[in-house]
Order: sequence, then C-alpha cells, then structure tokens
Amino acid sequence: MLAQSQGRNEQVVNSYNLFIDSAKDVGGAAGKGDSFSLQLGADSIQAQDGQFLRLTLQEFSMYTNFYMVNINNCRFRLTDDAAATELLLTQQNYKNVADVAANFATALAAQLSTDAGVTCTPADITPASGTALNATNNRIISFDLDFASPHSFTVFRVQCFGEVGDSYALLGGNRIDDPASTASSFKCEIVSNTKLRLTAFYPGQRSTEQHVYLRCSQQNNGIETAVLSDATGPYLAQTLSSNIMAKIPIDYETSSYFANADKEFFINL
Repeated sequence: MLAQSQGRNEQVVNSYNLFIDSAKDVGGAAGKGDSFSLQLGADSIQAQDGQFLRLTLQEFSMYTNFYMVNINNCRFRLTDDAAATELLLTQQNYKNVADVAANFATALAAQLSTDAGVTCTPADITPASGTALNATNNRIISFDLDFASPHSFTVFRVQCFGEVGDSYALLGGNRIDDPASTASSFKCEIVSNTKLRLTAFYPGQRSTEQHVYLRCSQQNNGIETAVLSDATGPYLAQTLSSNIMAKIPIDYETSSYFANADKEFFINL
C-alpha cells in the first residue's frame, strides 16, 4: 500500500507491505477462504492533506482446489424418443481433449442403453485416446454410438444450454439460449437402426475458465461487464461499477500472479 502526494509531481511518500493469509481466521472475525476482511486496527495507514492512498496487488497465489470440468460446464441434455434427460460429465481434471470426448461418449451411451433397452457402446472416438494438446489435430470431438440390436429411435438430439453453464464451449457445440429450442448443439445423425453419430462444430477444450477474480469491497473506480456480477438479464446497461481488483490466471495446480508493472492492478482509496 502506498501513501502518495497528489499534484503534477506525484511521488510516493511512504509504502507498506501487507502479507495476508486468507486461509486462517485470526481473532474469530476476519473470515477465511474467499470472503476475508482485514482490520488494520492500531496499524492503520493515513493520508495527510494533499495525499491519497493507493492499494496495489504485487503478488497472489492460491491452490486451484476446484476442477476444470465442474458444475458450471459439465451439464448437457440428451433427447430421444424415450425421454429428455440432463446428463453430466464426470467433474474432474482431464489430461487432454481425448479424455473429455471419451467421458462425453460414455455418458451418452449409458443413457441411450437405458432408453433403448439395448446395449450401446461408443466407437471411433476422436480425438483418439492419448492425443496430446500440441498434436497436429483439429480437436473436433466426434464418435459413433453402436447398438447391439436395432434401437428404433427417430429422435436423437444433444443440447448445451447457456443458462446452465459452458458445456457448449468445453465440448465444441453451439450454445442454445432458448429452453424450448429443438435445435441440437452438435451434428447428431441417425446413421442406421444400430448406429448414431455425434460430431462437434468447434474444437473441444479441457476447461472454460481462464481467471479467478480478486475483489475488494473498498469503493473504487473499476468497471466490469454486467455478467461478471449477475448471471441474469437483460441488463439496463452492459457495464456496472466493479469491486474487482484483479484477475489471476488459473493453472491446474496453483493460480498465481506477480506484478509486471506498478499500477497493473490497483485501487485509489
């Protein structure tokens, strides 16, 4: 935190390092985890006449203790002649898009087996098992669903609804915003009475979130798009006053940030 003098020749008058561990509740009132309040008490920092306080983020680190495939991007709906069923991918981390595709195909095959009363098995899954992220590949998810005997389906539709998450981005399908829509997020084909085929339109992904957001309740002059604070709409405006202080890139084990500039993420108090 800096105490700076205002004016044409702005300069730092004093600076303080604040080392904060938000994992532990000291004194029983601070809170912990993702909602932490810091009271400086006798260590308060004051600005004199002609000065202002600036809070700057220099370093941030946390363990990424959530899965990249989670409740916000794992849900999709299968519709066939028997039922319309919401299905979920297994919530976990995936080494590559091939593993995401295999889990997607397995979830569909299990429900289709139940609806048809006939064993359904995934086949010809692409990307192929073990395909690395840096391999020469288009990352388009596709697979066949083979039945042991005729299935009698005339309807085969798989939908990813934007209102329940980002599975469309994870799996490479079209986002559907109308809950009553009969469109499919993927190219879904009834190849024969023993084979169905699904093909995505866009490259698959292992995750759909790039950043974790650090917020500060002190009033500041930040601006954010409305969807970052409220998932409902429509909005009277596209932007809102924001309490976001910084966004930190998410990595698979830890999410960390180190300042590259003095004023990259800051709040004037």
